[in-house]
Amino acid sequence: RQYKEIPIAVRTLDEVLASLGLPDPRVVSITTNGAELQILAGMTETLSRGLPVIALAETGPLLQAFMAERGYEYIARDDRGYTFRLAGTA
Repeated sequence: RQYKEIPIAVRTLDEVLASLGLPDPRVVSITTNGAELQILAGMTETLSRGLPVIALAETGPLLQAFMAERGYEYIARDDRGYTFRLAGTA
């Protein structure tokens, strides 16, 4: 197969939420076949304000450590991936 690289403009989730004036989400689910860490890096403000629940596709061993470093506890795994809860939230 021939693949062609096509550059596209992207914005972080933090930028999108701010530009639209949306409140902080309570739940985020990310399934992008390998770009989860890059997306998480673009939502540091959202994470720092206390996103209660986040579900991520299982794309590598770094996700659990990344989330633990930010105060999230692993609560479930299913066929789509991992679910984390911000420690201390119900």
